Amino acid sequence: MTTVAATDFDAFLSDVVRLHDDIGVLSVYVGIDPSAEAAAKPPWEIALEGDLHALRAKLRVEGRHDQWAAFDERVRELAPALRWVVDATEHGRGRALFATIGSGEIHTIALQTRLPTSATLSRVPHVLPLLAADEGHPVGMVVVGRNVVRALDARLGSVTKLGAFDVEPVVFDGAERKGPAASNPLRGQQVVAQRDRYEHHVEAEHRRRLKRSAGLVSELAGERGWELAVVAGDPRGANTLVESLELRGVETQLVDRDLEALTLAQTFRELAPALAALSRRRDLALVRRIQDAALSGGNGAIGLADVLAVLEEGRVDKLVLDSAHPLAGAVDPNGRLLPHGIVAPGHADWELEPEPLLSDWIAVRALHSGARVTVVHGEAELAEADGVAALLRW
Repeated sequence: MTTVAATDFDAFLSDVVRLHDDIGVLSVYVGIDPSAEAAAKPPWEIALEGDLHALRAKLRVEGRHDQWAAFDERVRELAPALRWVVDATEHGRGRALFATIGSGEIHTIALQTRLPTSATLSRVPHVLPLLAADEGHPVGMVVVGRNVVRALDARLGSVTKLGAFDVEPVVFDGAERKGPAASNPLRGQQVVAQRDRYEHHVEAEHRRRLKRSAGLVSELAGERGWELAVVAGDPRGANTLVESLELRGVETQLVDRDLEALTLAQTFRELAPALAALSRRRDLALVRRIQDAALSGGNGAIGLADVLAVLEEGRVDKLVLDSAHPLAGAVDPNGRLLPHGIVAPGHADWELEPEPLLSDWIAVRALHSGARVTVVHGEAELAEADGVAALLRW
C-alpha cells in the first residue's frame, strides 16, 4: 500500500486514472466527522460496510462466480487498508482508496478536505469526488501586516507557508528627531521638532518594503502556478500586493481584515469562504467562455454528444463536469463512450446498458489526453448544457 500526501496529489491522480481492471477498480471514499469520533462504530464505517456488502451482493447475483469470488477475496486482503481508511485517529478528514481486483494494485491518500463516504466498483476509478475536492491548482493566500507579509499556498484543505517578508520600516533610536528649522526671513534659525519629516520617512520606507515584497510574492505565484489568490490586510498596504498579483495574471480578491497574528490553520479558516467564492467565480467564467465559443462556432463544445465527439478526437483542453447532473450514456465493448439511446456499433438491435459512472469515464479519458478537468456542483449555466462542456485545443 502506498499512501501519499496532498502535496503529491497530481502524481497520485495520474497514477489512479491509469488503473483498469476487467473485474473492476474498487474506489473507496471516507469522510471523517470529528464530532462523531466517540461513537463505538462511527457512521462512516457503518456506511462503508453497507456499500461493500451491496457490491458483494450485486456481483453474486449479476456477475460470474469467479468475479464474485475474486472480489470477496480482494476485500479480505484489503482489510488492513480499509481499517486505516475509517480510523479517526489517523491523519486527514478525507481518505480515499483505489484498488484493482485482479492485478492487486492499491493507492491511498489522506486529505484535510472532507470527502463523501462511498464504495463503488467499475472498470475505471471513481475520481469525481477527488476532482470536486480539488481547486485544480494551488491557490494563494497573502496576509499583509504592518510588520510582515506572509505568502501561503492552499490546496485540498492544507496550508503551506512559502515565505515571510519583513516590511517593518527602519526605526531610529528615538521616536522623535530634532534639527534646524528651514530658513525663514521672518524668523531666525531655531530648533524645532521634526516629527512630520520622521513619519514621512517611516511611511516611505514601509511602502518601499511593501513594493519589494509584492514583487517577491508575485514571483512565488508564478513558480507555484497560482490562478487565484486572496489578499488580507489594510487596503492601504494590501492593494500593492493585489496590483502585483493581477499583473501576473492571478485573479485576486482583497479581504479588509487584519490576520497578522493568526496561525496558518486559523488564517485558512478565515479566508476559506473568500477562496470558495473566488473559485466559483472562476469556474462560472470558464463555463460562459465555453458557451460563447460554442455558440459562435469557435473552440467550445457543450452537451454530451458534442463533448464526446471532440473527446474521441483528443481535442479537449479543459473539461467542466457538473457532479449534480448525472450523464446518460454507455460504454461499448471497445471502450467507446456513447450518449444515451445510441445502439452498439455494428449491432442495430442491441442497445447498450447504461453506464452509471459515465462522468468518471469522461473525466478519466480527458485526463489521459492531458486535459484539465473541473468539477462544479449544481450550476444553472451548465445544467442547460447537459452538465458537461469543454474548451477545445483547436
